[in-house]
Amino acid sequence: MNIIDLTSESFNAAKGGIEEYEQVHPALFSHYFQFWADKGKFTNNSFNKADLSIKKKLVSENLKSVKNLLSNNFDTNNISVILFVGQNTSNGHAFRHKDEIIIWIPIETYNTDLQAQIFLTHEILHGIHYASSPDFLFSTSQERMHPGRQLITEGIATRILLWFYKTLMNKQRSGLTISVNIKSTIGMTTAGM
Repeated sequence: MNIIDLTSESFNAAKGGIEEYEQVHPALFSHYFQFWADKGKFTNNSFNKADLSIKKKLVSENLKSVKNLLSNNFDTNNISVILFVGQNTSNGHAFRHKDEIIIWIPIETYNTDLQAQIFLTHEILHGIHYASSPDFLFSTSQERMHPGRQLITEGIATRILLWFYKTLMNKQRSGLTISVNIKSTIGMTTAGM
């Protein structure tokens, strides 16, 4: 799993306006504004550099443990996580760019360690799911909002997240190591959708 930190660049570029902001990572912002953020309500940051530093540290520190947990249990090659300053509209998601799955995380939406751990894990699980089952990727709003796709993708990410954290708590209590074999769950296809 490759981590790409664009927090400072996106924070600084936003001050220059939407065109400069979008140039930080054109593929990311094309997807982001098409499906998640309203380009017409673009803001050039709702917090200052001190807040940026706090949020970046919170997300980066929690991302390390989430990365280790997931990389030990799933193939996370060809997956990148982009940290950036978003438009306060989403906690993240994933999309395909060329031959890679990109998970995007707007750092401003996280306020506590637990919140960061839960949502980072959830969003990265979406990316892992899409990498193993590309039929669940979407390229239109209609595909994105399809009830079957929504139920399956959100259900898988949520269920595995719950399972991981329950297993981690039990591990911490008993000192056991985690041995996970849930790749078949993640590898579901869209047959019958």
